[in-house]
Amino acid sequence: MKKDKDSVIETIKNIGFPKLVLIFVAGAVLIILSIPSKKNSSVKEETTNVENVQTEYSYIDSLEIKLEQTLKEIEGVGEVEVIITAKDSGEKIVDKNKSNNKNTVEEEDSNGGKRVSKEENMQEDTVLVEGNSPFILKEEVPEIEGVVVIAQGGDSPTIVSQINDALYALFDVPTHKIKVLKKKS
Repeated sequence: MKKDKDSVIETIKNIGFPKLVLIFVAGAVLIILSIPSKKNSSVKEETTNVENVQTEYSYIDSLEIKLEQTLKEIEGVGEVEVIITAKDSGEKIVDKNKSNNKNTVEEEDSNGGKRVSKEENMQEDTVLVEGNSPFILKEEVPEIEGVVVIAQGGDSPTIVSQINDALYALFDVPTHKIKVLKKKS
């Protein structure tokens, strides 16, 4: 036992006290960094949800602005305000690496009985890009559910018909989900 103690003391002397302290601190830092933090993961998840809402909002918001600018150009419409509602928030389709392994085993026992075993394993991994973000193959925009237009010319049946036709052509929204109203003066 004394020989083991002497061996350990000799090793410590060879390494040196400053290096030993450095090794100890590095080990402690690695242990601390390896502990998962629930707070950081929930903040990251919350940020992702906020980004999705902002993306949907900016898409719908930009449609409203473009539609207002377009409708103002129609003779007789006048000043206009547009509200668009969406059925969903759209969808982002991510790229995935897929692998499929199939394995068939046929066994025969000494009595002539046969047994066939089939096994299939499928694995999908999301393709990540810089910053561990998923690689987006395509982004489907939110589906428009309804449109309300408030226009100065909203009391004219001709203007209402033109606006309904334009919205149907642009968004393929059925006319019963389009409402054109007269803007107050």
